[in-house]
Amino acid sequence: MTMISASAGISYGPDPRQQLDVCVPSSMQGSDDPLPLLVALHAGWWIRGGRSDLLPVSWELCQRGFPVAPVDFRLLQGSRTGADLIADVVSACTLALEEYQVMGGVEQLVIVGSGAGGLLGMCALPQLQKALPGVVRGVAMVGTAPGLQPWDGCPSEVQAVLEHFRGTGCDDPLCNPDESIPPILLVHGDQDDEVPCALARKVHAALVERDVSSTLAIIAGAGHRFLEDPSSQAGRSACTRLVDWLGRLPQLRSGSEDGPIVAEPTWLSRF
Repeated sequence: MTMISASAGISYGPDPRQQLDVCVPSSMQGSDDPLPLLVALHAGWWIRGGRSDLLPVSWELCQRGFPVAPVDFRLLQGSRTGADLIADVVSACTLALEEYQVMGGVEQLVIVGSGAGGLLGMCALPQLQKALPGVVRGVAMVGTAPGLQPWDGCPSEVQAVLEHFRGTGCDDPLCNPDESIPPILLVHGDQDDEVPCALARKVHAALVERDVSSTLAIIAGAGHRFLEDPSSQAGRSACTRLVDWLGRLPQLRSGSEDGPIVAEPTWLSRF
């Protein structure tokens, strides 16, 4: 079992939720080629959940050799909008990187979002690229949220949250052709009854059309929030897809990657 060095409960703001952890596997310490820090953003449509939801997968990824920083951010409440949550992500990434460098890491990060955490990371991307030029190497959206606009069949609760998040001045980078987007990984369950799998395919197609390096992996039998349980078949498969993509990330460049669209064996539907 890999030993892990961790800095836990680091505050990046005055709110109790503005905290993060930085976990670094011992195998990386002293390495001549440190890996980028994986900044993990939790699911819950920005109204519930926390970084504790991602501790199992953070542990799993550390065991596979990757440094991880699970992040808490403030939830949508009252007059708070997506702009406030985006500011949290930028502040958290900045501080997490500083801590990671103290622990022997490099100034590189990859956003890994579960569910709406991935969409939050995408919305924060333009500000992150301005605050930390050249630092964000990719974004992995596990349980793809298709954007800030409701879709056909979108649950009423999610419609209300999307409207609250947009507030004023929140652009959707998935729909903004002027934004520069690094390589993207989309991982989606074909049994997701909250965000249909077809929407992930549309996001992938739109990114490829914009000449973004996009990889789509479809996990058979998986629902919406499978990343949080890496002991499940779907969770393990998602981690494997993520690790494979991270291994290829240095070679990926802006440019069409129509595949691979990865389908798991149908026997996974038993789980």
